[in-house]
Amino acid sequence: FVRGDDVSVFYDPMVAKLIVRGPDRAAACRRLHAALGQWQTVGLPTNVSFCRRVLETPQFLAGEVHTAFIPQHHDALFPPTPPPPPHLMA
Repeated sequence: FVRGDDVSVFYDPMVAKLIVRGPDRAAACRRLHAALGQWQTVGLPTNVSFCRRVLETPQFLAGEVHTAFIPQHHDALFPPTPPPPPHLMA
């Protein structure tokens, strides 16, 4: 890509992949959480914050993941967006 290029909807939305490993699930999750905290993407929306919130749930860390995980933990994974500061509301 060069400056000004667009990522079309006809391309796979996965622009990059992050892989971590560790001696056990807990160590790998800690490494992934730390790596996501340093992740930088410019110009595209990402799900990095969502992934970090997933990694912060005790159930995920314990391996208690299933197809209903996201709806079951909706409030923790999708916290309300705080209002903008008053000086931006003008």
